[in-house]
Amino acid sequence: MLPFKLLDSLFPISPDNRVTIPAALFRFLLSELSRSTKLDEEDYMRRNPDVALAIRQGLWSSAHDHYAMSGYFEGRTGAGAGAVVSESWYLKNNPDVARAVKDGEWKSAEDHYLRQGLFEWRIPNKDIQDDITAWKHMIAAS
Repeated sequence: MLPFKLLDSLFPISPDNRVTIPAALFRFLLSELSRSTKLDEEDYMRRNPDVALAIRQGLWSSAHDHYAMSGYFEGRTGAGAGAVVSESWYLKNNPDVARAVKDGEWKSAEDHYLRQGLFEWRIPNKDIQDDITAWKHMIAAS
């Protein structure tokens, strides 16, 4: 990790408490952060067979490497607790979605979450509830 003083000298915090950075640096920071994400590599490769093939072909060193450098930005699923939708938990905590699934408007809780729910700050499973709530509050306060 680079010293904060160096980063602050390159990208100082403005009087209105904002920092402007190049998009490439923002992407790099997110990539580095995603490396710390717990990843079920087998599940990720099962959900993304093209990644499994690319690893076998030597194009990527690991599923985790693919996720951090590319998959996260592509919205790939199967990457840690945040990507796992607990069908029963999600439907219990989102009765409107449960009705919509029952009525055939959505195929499943996962279908709803990946196509709409994540944009509504819905929580896919209880294990990531605190993380999503913290992110939501931090972004709202920005």
